[in-house]
Order: sequence, then C-alpha cells, then structure tokens
Amino acid sequence: MRAISVLAVAFAAAILSGTGGCVIDIDDFSFDSSDFSHRFHDYFEADLQGIERVVITIPRGGVLVATWGEPRIEIGVEERIKARDRARAGEIADEVHLAGHRTGNQLRIDVDYGEVYHLRRYYMCSLDIEMPADIEVSIETTHGGINLERMERSVTVSSTHGGITLEGCNGDADLRSTHGSIDIGPVGGSVFAESTNGAIVIRGATDNVTARTSHGAIEIELAASEGYSIDASTTHAAVSDTLPDDLFEADYNRSRTSLRCRYRDGRHRVFLKTTHGGISISAR
Repeated sequence: MRAISVLAVAFAAAILSGTGGCVIDIDDFSFDSSDFSHRFHDYFEADLQGIERVVITIPRGGVLVATWGEPRIEIGVEERIKARDRARAGEIADEVHLAGHRTGNQLRIDVDYGEVYHLRRYYMCSLDIEMPADIEVSIETTHGGINLERMERSVTVSSTHGGITLEGCNGDADLRSTHGSIDIGPVGGSVFAESTNGAIVIRGATDNVTARTSHGAIEIELAASEGYSIDASTTHAAVSDTLPDDLFEADYNRSRTSLRCRYRDGRHRVFLKTTHGGISISAR
C-alpha cells in the first residue's frame, strides 16, 4: 500500500475539490467537510478468488483506485470524524470499519457503524484502493471525487458532490455526478455520462455514447474508423465538429446549436445534450 502520508494529502484534495469547503444541508444536517477535523486510519483487505464484481459504497469521501496483478483488494481508509474532542472521535473510529459481504461471485464493501449507527452523520472516510483491473467495479459516494486507473471490465460510478475521472476501460462505463465534472479515457464499450453541474470529456469512444449535462460543456473524441449516428444539441451555446466532410452519409442536419447526422455507416448511437455549454466533436 502507498504511504499513509500520501493518501492523506491526496484525499484531502479530492474531498475539498468535491465540496469546495461549502456547507451542504442533507436531511436537516449542516455538512461542512472542514468540521471533520479528527483523523484516523484503518485498513481493509479481502481475497478476490472467484469474485467477478466488486461493489463499494461509502457515505462521504473520495475514492482512488489503482490496479495491480494480485488477486485481492487492499484498501487504506482515512477516517474523518466530527466530535467535541479527540477522545470522543476515537471512540467512534473504534466502532466503525469497512465490512465485506460475499454473495456468489460478488463482493460488496460498505461501512459498518457498529454501536454508533446513530452517529453516522458525523463520520466520513476516503479510500485508497488497489485491486485487479479485470474485475467489474461499482462505486458510490456522496461528497468526494472518484478517480480510477484503466479497468479491463465494466465500471459504474456515482458521486453527488465530486468529479469523476476514469483513465479508460475495455467494458461499458456508467458515470454519474451531480456537482462535478466527468473525464473518461478510451472506452471499449458503451458510455453513459451524466452530470448536472459539470463538464464532460470523453476520449476514444468506440461504441454507443450518451452524455448529458445542464451547466457544462461536452467534448467528445470518436474513433475515426467507426460509424456513428450523432444527435448533439445545446440551448445557450454552439455545437462544433472537426469530422471529415467526405465521410458524412445521409441525414445531415446542422444549425448553430445542433448537429444531427450519420457518420460512416452510423452503427453506433451518439446522443449529446447540454443547456449551458458548448459541444465539441472530433474523430481520431
């Protein structure tokens, strides 16, 4: 595992980038990440022999995923707790830990609060994960960024207040953020990317793509050798492309704010929509 000091610095940046130091009201609880000043460290590991899918859910905090060749998952946990003093925070930290639950070929990892479930709103944690690239992964958090190295199988990621970065995957990618940007590298499967307040960047798309955001731009790079049916539109900006004109087939329809066309054989569907942001389309 990486040194804990590196983990702490990385996650502090990830969490603050997701929250911006702001106060967020959730279930009548005033959440401010700067209040979670008491820090502790924990550790989780599990054998992944026979496991094909890992599902990770944490309430608040950033997630970093690095890949390795070992058939197991190791997680460094940075806990941040809001309490009246260090001693009380330590009591909460002693009770809370990550728990793994195996069901068939799936491993689910979440937070077990033990005897302090009623104090769960005063706990957040960030994860530094090392796991094999050839396992399907699903990650959900609310207040923190999610960053993954290239994965070989499908990836499903959701964050409410934080950006998402996936360096690429050979399977399908489903990425959803409410208040954060989405950046994904080459994808061998289909892409679904959705954000309410953030830009979306997709590089090396080779299959079907759906990208939607309200307050952000969309930038997509398609594989030049593939065919696409493109439907792109924005309300308060412009749609631009650098696709070769001689490769457009039928159904070409362009305006300043939209582009609907068939590129090559049109076998893959590309749907792009934003309200307050431009759309840029290129092929490589």
